[in-house]
Amino acid sequence: MTDREQAFLPRKICVKCGFIPDDGSIYCIRDGSQLQPIGTDRLIGTTVAERYQILEILGRGGMSVVYKARHLFMNRFVAFKMIRSDFHGDDELLQRFQQEASAVSSLKHPNIVPV
Repeated sequence: MTDREQAFLPRKICVKCGFIPDDGSIYCIRDGSQLQPIGTDRLIGTTVAERYQILEILGRGGMSVVYKARHLFMNRFVAFKMIRSDFHGDDELLQRFQQEASAVSSLKHPNIVPV
């Protein structure tokens, strides 16, 4: 397959291990999992803060997006929440986002993941 042909292939990612093939593979060569389309979200397949590889979108809210990510140093999956790009630069929303993170981080319960 030529480079030009590869440029038109939809990008895919293994949501188990984070592998992104550069060909038209359907299955991951590392673990055999079926590859998922990356889609149009610019963060999927990238590494954020030098430690979180963004794998897929888990959900969207009023002011944020939650991604499934892999912590590269601890090699475990995490939920990674980020303010939506259309709210960047809004200091009031940033403050609300930080207050929410602070409030959630104080919750301690067996059915709630730590933040």
